[in-house]
Amino acid sequence: MSKERLEEIKHQLEESNSYDDNPNGYWYHNISWLIEQAEQTIELVVAYDNAQKEIQILKNRIELLKDQYGTVNKGLHDDVSKFRKQNKRYREALHHIEENSNDKVAVFIASKALEES
Repeated sequence: MSKERLEEIKHQLEESNSYDDNPNGYWYHNISWLIEQAEQTIELVVAYDNAQKEIQILKNRIELLKDQYGTVNKGLHDDVSKFRKQNKRYREALHHIEENSNDKVAVFIASKALEES
């Protein structure tokens, strides 16, 4: 039932009640109660529609965050992989220095630098 139709019924009820000898009658109270129920239903439908819109907004935001998480996660995975390869190269270079250098200070400094990274 539309809000306009409900207003029309309320108006008709008030008008018919003005001709009735008993404004506290059975039918008046029952129809008034039905009108109240219809008004509450309209309010609930509006609230439900608004909630559905909010839910859709939140679902869209969740999807966006999932996409962003995936992008960031892949970037971090790529960075970790890159740093592992870089660390492996440094260790190989350090091993080469240890094998081919008589300068123990240079080997010590290179080892300490690698431990800090």
